[in-house]
Amino acid sequence: MTPAAWKAMGGAALAAAVVAASPARRRHLTLGATADENSRALPGDELIAAPAMVSTRAVTITAALSSVWPWLVEMAGPAAPGMRVERCDPGQTLVLRSAAGDRVWSLHLSTYWLNARLISRTRVAPGGLRRLAQEPVRLATERRTLLGIKERAERNALM
Repeated sequence: MTPAAWKAMGGAALAAAVVAASPARRRHLTLGATADENSRALPGDELIAAPAMVSTRAVTITAALSSVWPWLVEMAGPAAPGMRVERCDPGQTLVLRSAAGDRVWSLHLSTYWLNARLISRTRVAPGGLRRLAQEPVRLATERRTLLGIKERAERNALM
């Protein structure tokens, strides 16, 4: 390898380390979730026992659980290409796992006052810098999916 290549690799490793330790990253990995939701064991966690990365994000939806579940199932598929259903407890939990088994995305519904609470957890097996580089894209995609489910369920509840 050339010195320039080594320097580029070192710079990328340093940048990854800074991003990995930043408070902004921690905020993004837990966007919308409470401390209890972040620390609680959820169905699907057991599929990757020692993850390299865990994100727990959540949103409150002004609608009954029965208004949210159909949108959760419908939108989770297109938002998760290459994933298969690992567990489905209708009205409560949908756990998806990548074909390679290195990523688990679980969606959990619960009652929150008169509303629904949608918790999304992603667990990623160890995989190096590539995983870290993908985090901003996953954040944007997951957030858009959660807000899309929220919007559709709330609109449906008003009808």
